[in-house]
Amino acid sequence: MPGVFSRLLSGSSLDKDLSWGLGGGSDSSSRGTGSQPTHVFSFGPSAGGSSLNATSVRPAGYPPTAPPLYTFTGTPHAKPNIVLYYREASQPNMIGDGTLSSVSSTTQLRVRGMPFTLRMSKMSGDFTLESPITGKMKLKPNPMTGTGLGLYDGTGNKVAKIKPGGGSGEKQLELYVSCDGMFVEVVLLSFLTARMLNKIVEDSVGEMVMSVVTA
Repeated sequence: MPGVFSRLLSGSSLDKDLSWGLGGGSDSSSRGTGSQPTHVFSFGPSAGGSSLNATSVRPAGYPPTAPPLYTFTGTPHAKPNIVLYYREASQPNMIGDGTLSSVSSTTQLRVRGMPFTLRMSKMSGDFTLESPITGKMKLKPNPMTGTGLGLYDGTGNKVAKIKPGGGSGEKQLELYVSCDGMFVEVVLLSFLTARMLNKIVEDSVGEMVMSVVTA
């Protein structure tokens, strides 16, 4: 793990070659799913970033004091609403962004200039991810427990999932496929955006309930 982390933070292969790997091939046609995770990331609130709803992402096992590999910010009332940074949250480090829609359930996202969409079902609350690098996939709760959040391909195979990370509010993102960095970044931005949208919905429902109770 230290070797991977050092390589990613060096930025050399990432800045010059978007096919950099995190272990495993970059050919999406040969991508398969397995029972053991190929990549594991931990994420939680970013220190000093509460005003931006900032989330720091690190390889699993690294302390919260380690520099983040990625930083995600969500600001529903500012544009862009969603930003993904490589390393710290500063303008030169921005690699992804997204815009929430006030008239549709589809969020328009980009990673390194590649556009893709995340559409939320108003009936089920599931999300549909569509991108050139992933194809069409579903983000939805565990079908057995109704909790958590997993990413499934068109045949129902689990590609990734979020689970408790054991820290102070930390979570872990596990990927179960061999993939390149672009795939990881699309999946990461999709999961964090879905969590943000779920929180917005939960807060809205809570406000509606309170207005009824106090009426």
